[in-house]
Amino acid sequence: MVTWARRLVSAMKKTDLSTLDPIDPLPILSADKIISGLGLSPKLKSIERLSSAGNDYFNNLYRPAINAFVESVQLVPASAAHHHAGPGGLVIHTFDVIDTALRMRKSYNLPQYSTPEIIYAQEHIWSYAVFVGALLHDIGKIACNTRIKLDTGPHWTPHEGSIYKTGAKQYEVEFVQSRYKLHTQLANTFFWLIPPKGRGWLTQYPDILAQLTAWLSGDHYEFGAIGEIVRQADGISVATNLKIGGDRNRFPLTSAVPLVDRLTTALRELLDTGALKINRADGGAGWCDGQHTYLVCGTTADAVKQHLYNSGATDIPADNSRLFDVWQDHGYALSTPSAGAIWKVCINNALTLTVLKFETARLFHPSRRPGPFVGDLVAVSNDKNLGGSATNPTPVPAVQDLAGSASNLPDQTFVGGANNPEAAASDDITDPFGATSTATAPETSHVKDIDMVQSAPETTHPQPGSGMPEPTHQSTAPNAFDMDDPDIAHYFLDWIRCGIRDGKIFTNRSDALIHIVKEGVFLVSPLAFKKFIRSHTFLLDGGKKEDKVTVTLQKKLQRMMDKANLHRQTKQGLNIHSYQINGTNKKATIRGWLLPIGAIYGDLKPPDINKKLENLSGFK
Repeated sequence: MVTWARRLVSAMKKTDLSTLDPIDPLPILSADKIISGLGLSPKLKSIERLSSAGNDYFNNLYRPAINAFVESVQLVPASAAHHHAGPGGLVIHTFDVIDTALRMRKSYNLPQYSTPEIIYAQEHIWSYAVFVGALLHDIGKIACNTRIKLDTGPHWTPHEGSIYKTGAKQYEVEFVQSRYKLHTQLANTFFWLIPPKGRGWLTQYPDILAQLTAWLSGDHYEFGAIGEIVRQADGISVATNLKIGGDRNRFPLTSAVPLVDRLTTALRELLDTGALKINRADGGAGWCDGQHTYLVCGTTADAVKQHLYNSGATDIPADNSRLFDVWQDHGYALSTPSAGAIWKVCINNALTLTVLKFETARLFHPSRRPGPFVGDLVAVSNDKNLGGSATNPTPVPAVQDLAGSASNLPDQTFVGGANNPEAAASDDITDPFGATSTATAPETSHVKDIDMVQSAPETTHPQPGSGMPEPTHQSTAPNAFDMDDPDIAHYFLDWIRCGIRDGKIFTNRSDALIHIVKEGVFLVSPLAFKKFIRSHTFLLDGGKKEDKVTVTLQKKLQRMMDKANLHRQTKQGLNIHSYQINGTNKKATIRGWLLPIGAIYGDLKPPDINKKLENLSGFK
């Protein structure tokens, strides 16, 4: 008893709380002591700077919410045995997500498809909503995944009031099993952690509040830009922590996480990050026909085992067949007609591999599901009594090769935009920053490039209802890849589609990468290619290296376009068209690629034509 008491006194004096031994009871601390003890004071300063709110507004709107969150979760981990599993893991992870989300938010023009005036007027409320979404995204874990057992006897949750009023001095963290993703559905129940002034401000913007609450409740179809920003920031924080091996100073588990859950979680993470590549014509980890995804047996099992080993797991079966059995026994890997787990696929009549067969919906987030493989995909049973070869194959529907038309590009599912800038721009609405919908936006500085001129026309960005879609899918491009990736041209076009949806790529504006002309979609070059390159991590910004990669990327795109007969060449047989900008006082010229509408918008109605652009190159 004396030894334990001394440990507690010593622990409370420590400045580095992350080194506490989680086997011992943990001290109940104030938010300030937790933040400083976990070394998060610099991160808090960064969050204040990124909020752009100013000291007074930050202390009235942001800091109270942060303090209430920290005091509510104390030093509980973010997970039992995955990421940020040490003392204070949930606070550390949440600060990471807030900081990253606010950085990412600055590259978004919100509300999407709105005017510069509205974007400027609502700048701070969108940032605050992103902050709240990041702050509360994992708060539900305190109600369903972990329990705080006070030294006075009972268990406690923040819904019961302040932990300081319980009379307890220490607590232990217990882990409980709950329904998958239940913590996400409970996040909205902690909305009271946001100060009243902040809640009142958010309720003045119903469309913003709708996205925020949809994100916190796990509604992937309605969480909009807020959910997308925070989801990406969450993934970055998790991946960064796992990359360094996670937290070795973990809590003792009161209940083991089932092996199938650990295996499947690891598999989903590998697919989501692109570590397991899908739909590559020249080989990869798997292929998708839409409803089902076929994953190469050995490649998949080895990657999952290594991922879990890197996370500190020591009890993962070394025999790959054991992993196959676990997935099959729990209904994840679909059985062959004779109840086996192993199937075969033949890719483009050339590559035959043994695979596991999964339902696509059980592996991928609804917004991250891959499109059907572009090529020939045939799946056959590996059962010996059925022949065990492709001599009697069961064909799997697949998207035909791109050589047909633009409509053969991978399918996209769209939902209507939820934003209503006109409603949010009522003259009666004000915010704590004093900005109203009638505020005048500052003059924007246009992106400059050797092919972009200063006299481009000032046309408006498409508004909701004008035909601009919001696809639910995300870009299929991994965060990093090399120029030898055969799918790079597809990644580029998909990046364009997603950028238009997210409001990160403008249309028909002076700083736009995309213009709608009567001949199709005009893609400003080489600016669009350089933007794509800079948004990924396979090269450094600027210099000859960027120029070289830009040229290589355009050549790869040209080969794909030539094969698919997608782009229109000039009458001289060149890829780059020249368009004249017929401005009010003078004329200028910009250059770029010309694609059919369907290559970017599919069967959906595009924005209106930019009538100020006139083709000078002619057509082949």
